[in-house]
Amino acid sequence: MKKTFFVPAFLLLIILVGGCDSGNKETGYWNVPSRGGIDLKLRHLTMDTVSINLDNTSGVGRFLIYKDTLVFVDELYSTLYLFDDNFNEVDSRFGRGDGPGELSGRIVGFAENEGRLIALGPSYDYYMLDIGSGEVMKKGLLRFDDESQNNPNEVMNNPRPEYKEIYEVDYPGLQIAFLEDEEVIFNITTSHPLFNAFSHREFYESARILATLDIDSGKLSGIHGRMSPIYGSWRFLPYLSSVKVAGWKENGFFLGFEADTLIYYFREADEPQYAFGNAGRSMKTDYEQVQGTEDYVQYYKELRPKYGFFTFLKHFSELDLLFRGYRKGISEKMDGLQIYQENGLIGDIDVPKGFRLVGFRNDRFYGEIKSEDGLSSEEIPVLVEFKW
Repeated sequence: MKKTFFVPAFLLLIILVGGCDSGNKETGYWNVPSRGGIDLKLRHLTMDTVSINLDNTSGVGRFLIYKDTLVFVDELYSTLYLFDDNFNEVDSRFGRGDGPGELSGRIVGFAENEGRLIALGPSYDYYMLDIGSGEVMKKGLLRFDDESQNNPNEVMNNPRPEYKEIYEVDYPGLQIAFLEDEEVIFNITTSHPLFNAFSHREFYESARILATLDIDSGKLSGIHGRMSPIYGSWRFLPYLSSVKVAGWKENGFFLGFEADTLIYYFREADEPQYAFGNAGRSMKTDYEQVQGTEDYVQYYKELRPKYGFFTFLKHFSELDLLFRGYRKGISEKMDGLQIYQENGLIGDIDVPKGFRLVGFRNDRFYGEIKSEDGLSSEEIPVLVEFKW
């Protein structure tokens, strides 16, 4: 079933009903040791704005770095624009259309691994792209109900957390990461009327939050994970329920939550190994709780910006560094950026509001500044660079 990017399915599908008891608390899932510590070596960074001409683009998109080449992923035109070391445009790849080297729709999320880019569209369409050659290597459609043996009446009236059919792509909070060359992981949610983040505690106790896609076969190979136990501190917190994922080689990944201080390392998709992490500075976390769905847009657009929450994870295996961004809250003039090495916090610095780390090349880090309202991305990002 197809869903749109700008109007979440929550608006259409969730109804106010009483909670159901799944009987599946799974309290031992997060029983993992904590590691890390604090050795702050970095408290300040100077960021320089990069002048770059995006006139040939729609301006709607995000940057990435591929083999030391800066790339602007134009999400509206489904085009990749490549820039040289002096930030001059030198080439473009792909485009939006029905041709063999084009994408049928816009891009709403992507991840890059060694020159290959997985792009997800708004109608569950996905594409594997070779950035170097400009070849569209694979096109497909995600299906959560593919080859299901579950009874449709059972899925509708007695949903269970292991039923793939009750889930959907978490488009507003979409994160994608490679696990292996032919497998990616991304975050999911559910708007099932009997099992959702707005009115059912069972969602926070047993809902799956990640899906793995086998790119070669085009099948969802599994649904995984649980909401962090920190969400037991609130009854319902739907506007801060998206997860953050950062993949890395050796088939492991890091998982974070918008409202959780901790970061979790997974060796496999359902094998949490340990946790680490520290609270951000000056974060407003006295979150307002909600229940119901009539005012979903209000919850997301009005409540979310008021509070502090974690915004992204970015891992560099070659540098043994993990970066985590966070919002402090509407009353603060800056956001925050944490830097971890060997699970310990070595840096916690102020960054401009809306900052997101892009990548690393030529001994410099690159980031972009772009506001986030959770419902759209129609804004030209500002490119910045820094080093320490």
